[in-house]
Amino acid sequence: MKVLKFSHLYTKIDDLQSGQTITTIRRRLKGIQINDCIYVKLNNRYLCIAKIVKIEKKKLKDISTDLLKKDTDKKTRQEAVQLLNSFYRNKITEDEELFIFYLKKKDVFII
Repeated sequence: MKVLKFSHLYTKIDDLQSGQTITTIRRRLKGIQINDCIYVKLNNRYLCIAKIVKIEKKKLKDISTDLLKKDTDKKTRQEAVQLLNSFYRNKITEDEELFIFYLKKKDVFII
């Protein structure tokens, strides 16, 4: 199963744990497709299994400020973009297409 890693306990992680659909903005697909189940990992700890319910491809300039701020827990668009850029060696340009993954926690039953 594929893994989506997070390096910080963002508010959206708590939202995911409570059953809400959350987003994560990534530069690459890494082979992830709609309906894939993935492990959600925070640092070195597996938190849950989530299902990819939707994937959007948008240029950075076309991603709403509200989504960027919510996704990154930042107060401004500039701070959000700075955080995204901190994860990559090469700066993300406004015309670069990014992937927005929509995740929903899966209920997993062990028998």
